[in-house]
Amino acid sequence: RINKIRKTLIDENRIKHANQKLITELKKELVKGNVVAVDGTCVNYDLAIAGFQARIGVIAINYQSFRSGYTIYISEPFIPYDKDTTEAMLSYAKEKKMGRVGISPSQITSIMLYKERDFVLKRKEKYKMIQGNIFPYELRFGQGRLRGLQSCLKIGRQILNSKNIVAAQTTTSD
Repeated sequence: RINKIRKTLIDENRIKHANQKLITELKKELVKGNVVAVDGTCVNYDLAIAGFQARIGVIAINYQSFRSGYTIYISEPFIPYDKDTTEAMLSYAKEKKMGRVGISPSQITSIMLYKERDFVLKRKEKYKMIQGNIFPYELRFGQGRLRGLQSCLKIGRQILNSKNIVAAQTTTSD
């Protein structure tokens, strides 16, 4: 039964086979440094007294080890300095804890994903790779209170319209 299903899928051209000529050509491009991979990482620090801080790092590297990258630091006090009563401070802290005010860790992740895609679009290499979904959920919801939907949709259109960008789905166990 499995062989019959496989034959049907092959006959209907639903199973693709590796093109050795194309693989050879792409390996040459890789070795020449014409392929770049971009990935990012972020670390959130939820500091009880001082507030919230995050560090986002994005790096691009090609097979010839030409690399570039940058780091973004985001800092937000838990209690805005304009709160002048203890009650106002406690009320704000409660709202922050419930995620109703301030920057959330998912918004930090959204910023990192946006910067990865922005960085890959600016690269000059012939072929480009990014880690994860080509247009991840965190960018499709527009970063909530940060009101970034229009910017996210714009960069999403640019990424999806690019013919030389591929998204690599991997895990830490790969």
